[in-house]
Amino acid sequence: MHERNLHVDDVSHGINLIRRRLYRKKVFLVLDDVDQLKQLKSLAWEREWFGSGSRIIITTRNKHLLSHLTENIYDVNGLTFHESLRLFHLNAFKNSQPTNDLLELSRQVVNYTNGLPLAIVVLGSHLCGRSGVEETEAIEGIMVDVTHSRDMREQGIMGLHGKSFSAMTNLRLLSISNVHLSENVEYLSSELRFFEWNGYLLKFLPLCFHLENLFELIMCNSCIEYLSEGMKSFLKLKTINLSHSCNLITTPDFTGVPNLETLDLEGCTKLHEVHPSVAVLTKLTVFVLKNCRNLLSFPSDIHGLKSLKILNLCGCLKLDKLPQNIGVAKCLEELDMSRTAIRQVPSSIVQLKKLEKLSLHGCNGQRPQTWFTFFLSLLLPNKNPDSMCSLLPPLSGLITLKILDLSDCNLLHGAIPNDIGSLCSLEELNLSGNNFDTLPPSINQLMKLEILWLERCKKLQSLPELPPQIVVLGAQDCTSLERLSPPEQSTSRGIELYFYNCFKLVENYGSDLTVIVEDWCCAGSKICCKLKLFCCCGWTCMVVF
Repeated sequence: MHERNLHVDDVSHGINLIRRRLYRKKVFLVLDDVDQLKQLKSLAWEREWFGSGSRIIITTRNKHLLSHLTENIYDVNGLTFHESLRLFHLNAFKNSQPTNDLLELSRQVVNYTNGLPLAIVVLGSHLCGRSGVEETEAIEGIMVDVTHSRDMREQGIMGLHGKSFSAMTNLRLLSISNVHLSENVEYLSSELRFFEWNGYLLKFLPLCFHLENLFELIMCNSCIEYLSEGMKSFLKLKTINLSHSCNLITTPDFTGVPNLETLDLEGCTKLHEVHPSVAVLTKLTVFVLKNCRNLLSFPSDIHGLKSLKILNLCGCLKLDKLPQNIGVAKCLEELDMSRTAIRQVPSSIVQLKKLEKLSLHGCNGQRPQTWFTFFLSLLLPNKNPDSMCSLLPPLSGLITLKILDLSDCNLLHGAIPNDIGSLCSLEELNLSGNNFDTLPPSINQLMKLEILWLERCKKLQSLPELPPQIVVLGAQDCTSLERLSPPEQSTSRGIELYFYNCFKLVENYGSDLTVIVEDWCCAGSKICCKLKLFCCCGWTCMVVF
């Protein structure tokens, strides 16, 4: 292969080039850090690609990738503690023998590296020539993850001393995962910018937690109950992530973090309230409360959330109200209220001129069951005191909305606003699992609508004329559906129609159903249909054009 700057059009061309040029040549090939099977298939999938006597070395973290190629698999272990210590001293002090005054520091640094030679060399070289105090002060970043450190587990090094950080005055990054702290942290550098402690086992933040330069606070899966004790003045803090901290009961007063941009409290299952001061966070853009199933209330006034783009309340099962002034969040792009107890959407929602995605999936109006409602349901099984007819206000102001999910909301006849046709940017509409019998005729005014889901709408009897851009219509299990109204003109280049278990369609149209759908697919144009699929009452027809 004496040519240079070979042009390879694609993977297949490259494979053929390797096989053609190297199949008689003895090669020494090293593939480092392979993490995908397609990499091996493209570079060294068959022994016959190379000449006799070739040697191929592959390094990977995924042993199963090598099963096809060879049984000669060698597990590379990290350095032992003593090997790591010797290598560290060679690079830090040019002396393999530890000095007494720096022995403890050396051990701490070696523990942090988890036996990785490169990390040991880099740290040792960085600290070379400094005194003991200077070495400790020079440490700017520490990452410790016991779950990925076999050597540490084998030696029983599963914890850290709270005093370990006392001399690290220049520490800027601290990332710890699943590590037991034997004592309270007495000191953390005021220079710390990034603090991550996954699985933090204490109930409160360290009392020394006064970090005016902190940018990110990440404590997922922690045992924290309250943040108030340690949250004073974090003027530079932009991210708080306490997701899946199942013991968190309430949030702190947020007046001390005025520049916060991201607040993630997903899966905090004991959280029952959000401090009203969240409303003053004028720079907050992402607010996640997903699956906070015991959250009872949300601040009633959010006048300050003028930068908010994403609000996720999905799975807040006990939350039954949105702020009446939700419309002040002028920058809101995504609002997810799925599986909440919200029974009515504030009319101010139409002021959200940038909203692109709105989900109320599973907001079915069912309140927590009481003895009275239980007996009422037994005595009056056909009555529905919790119908969601008043769920939606007029929608005419949502001019940027692209995705609307109203599935499983117990929407009855007349519950869908008649002005739904004014959603001029809507591309996907999900109305599955509801109890209406007709759709508003204005739905055919949704000129950008491409996907319409009506699955399990068991009372739906007829479809009005739909918009011409529809490419997917899912009406599976609409067992009462009898009539279709194909559009007079279709501009879509392909359409998929799903009518599984729509028994009455077959009863009503019989064999004419195929003709009707053919007319639908090609109505007013010569554009061909990619797929039409039916499975109705045992009668199946699949036509591909």
